[in-house]
Amino acid sequence: MVEAERLNFIRFNQPKLRVERYKVLHEFLVSGEADVVATGQCIILPSTFTGLSRQDHPDVVSRIFKIKLNNLISKFKSGIPFGKIVGYVCTVEF
Repeated sequence: MVEAERLNFIRFNQPKLRVERYKVLHEFLVSGEADVVATGQCIILPSTFTGLSRQDHPDVVSRIFKIKLNNLISKFKSGIPFGKIVGYVCTVEF
């Protein structure tokens, strides 16, 4: 409900939100390089609008974490930072 009200405010107050500063974006859309103009009314959301999902994808984050974890463990196993490793235990909780 609140998100819909915020979107309506943005839609009906485009001149107040200084949308005219986006001339380059508008010219790009109108020039035909993108077929967005034909789809309907163009409404530019401000960067402060938080209703959209702009977060990292959890699968990408966990893959990067796993790569970094494996790299760290291999450095420990090499024996260079702490000497000979007798055994290790690794626990990851999400």
